[in-house]
Amino acid sequence: MSVLLLAVLSAVTINHEFGVAGDYTNQSYGIIDPDTFTDPEVWDTLDIETEAGGFWNLGLDIDRGGTHLVAANDLNVSTRSVREALALSLGQNVTSNLGLRFRNDAELRYYHNALPQLADTGFQKDYWSNTSGLELGFDVGPGPTISASDEIQFFCYPRPDSYNYDYLLNRAKVGLWQELDGISSLSLDYDWSRRWAAVADDQDYVEHGLGADLDLYFDFGPRLGLSNSAARRRYASAGRSYWEENPCVRVGVDLSSRVELSLDDEARWTWYDSPNEVYSNLFENRLELGAELRATPELGFRAGPQYALGRSLPNPTADDYREVSVSVEVDYMRLDRLWCSVGDRLGLRRYPLADSSFLSNYVFNEFSLMLNWTILKTVGGGLFLSGLVSISPEWHRDKSSDLTTRIFTLELKYGL
Repeated sequence: MSVLLLAVLSAVTINHEFGVAGDYTNQSYGIIDPDTFTDPEVWDTLDIETEAGGFWNLGLDIDRGGTHLVAANDLNVSTRSVREALALSLGQNVTSNLGLRFRNDAELRYYHNALPQLADTGFQKDYWSNTSGLELGFDVGPGPTISASDEIQFFCYPRPDSYNYDYLLNRAKVGLWQELDGISSLSLDYDWSRRWAAVADDQDYVEHGLGADLDLYFDFGPRLGLSNSAARRRYASAGRSYWEENPCVRVGVDLSSRVELSLDDEARWTWYDSPNEVYSNLFENRLELGAELRATPELGFRAGPQYALGRSLPNPTADDYREVSVSVEVDYMRLDRLWCSVGDRLGLRRYPLADSSFLSNYVFNEFSLMLNWTILKTVGGGLFLSGLVSISPEWHRDKSSDLTTRIFTLELKYGL
């Protein structure tokens, strides 16, 4: 009996972490004095998702005899809400090449009024959600891997409204993945979704989607990635029903062991059954060129120009835009102790046909800082600090449209 108990315990892993975290988001905009028409004063317009609190996460992992059970419970108590989330996953190897996995994710969030002075936003809606899914994977020996899945999700709001409403969503998906020569691969998938909304029939939809990905790695260095996804979503109203196409090309070339050049080009077409002023046909494209230098194993630099456009179809409108920018990023990673990434994107967006102050040309700057620091390590655990800073100002031709968004997050946790 003791040998059996020891064998069972050896297959069990328990981990937990606890800590404190805070989030702060601020938006500010400018208003021109109508009497003097001088530069605008800056006003704070909205403080959203501003909260601080503590959390405790408990995880259980059992892997034995082809059966894999994973359970994770997350409890978060903050100045604005109480959140409880439980995730369960049970996998079973039926045969050597056939596997099944069942999962269930449940979440409950309750917004309290214990600290009304911190209730800085009206976006507070209690809810309960649950997602249950079943996945099947079949490996055809040297051939492809076939997968199929189905999941049911529902959201429930005790006090629903036209924006936060109860709904039931069913998603089904089948896919095929084939390894090509070496580490190259090809994947194909089809998915189907159906949503039933309680608020009104006009929120119900049916969607069909097709996707394909081809990743090629050549012996002489270059890498090529091609992908395309197509979707058809139908609502009761033809004005909201649409087709969508999203092709993407990714190319990478190693000039040396330290220098890499890359090109990413992503396009998107959206066609509505009955276009109108709100839902109009649109073509968007984003092209990014990048050069990456790995100065040392720990330090890397990446920079390059970017170009984006939006074009109404079939005729141009005031919503059409052109955007040019330059992006710079610095990454520093020291084993598993420290990771820091600093990035900045400076650019200009123009609306060639804009005829009102609602849309005006502007210069933007997107600065971001991400940090993960292992402060200390202990046996089986450690103390970790992570943070995010994002500051994105926009300077418009019409000064009254100037806008700055700031996001700050900080988390300190101890995990075992």
